Amino acid sequence: MKEYIIVDGMRFYETRIVAEKWCINRRTVSSYCRSGKLGLCVKEKGKWYISEQEIKPLSDKQIYEMLKIIIILKNDPARRFDFSLAEIKEKDMKSIFRWLQRNGYIFDYYDIPLSRLPYDVMLTEKGLKLLFDKRIKGESWDVNDMISIASILLQTAQFVVGVIK
Repeated sequence: MKEYIIVDGMRFYETRIVAEKWCINRRTVSSYCRSGKLGLCVKEKGKWYISEQEIKPLSDKQIYEMLKIIIILKNDPARRFDFSLAEIKEKDMKSIFRWLQRNGYIFDYYDIPLSRLPYDVMLTEKGLKLLFDKRIKGESWDVNDMISIASILLQTAQFVVGVIK
């Protein structure tokens, strides 16, 4: 039984391998593929295979927090955030932003450097709708009232990122 296949030079792993890596059920991984939550997957001979570059889908809460961070930092460009202080690798943050873009929450951000990602990203109508529909009445979006941008980003990165090897 093949654990992976090669498609267009990229390695795609079977659902069992991905499920173990992400600590979830393999049926959940298959469901993500069927529902379109994973854009980098292929079906071959009735089995789903997921790209080694794919990340675990974000939860609604994580999407909400990421979109909130984007809005806060975009509207207050004087604030600075150093991703390296949160021990987040550039490729991991780019993977999260790529996932948000592929799933229609942000517009294509091309090759914005990591230091400019939150500041230069634009939310789509879908992103704005989720952000404002989920907003808690009376919730403050002042960065000082949040636990911390670093901890939210680090938790999100730790939850979703993990190149499959």
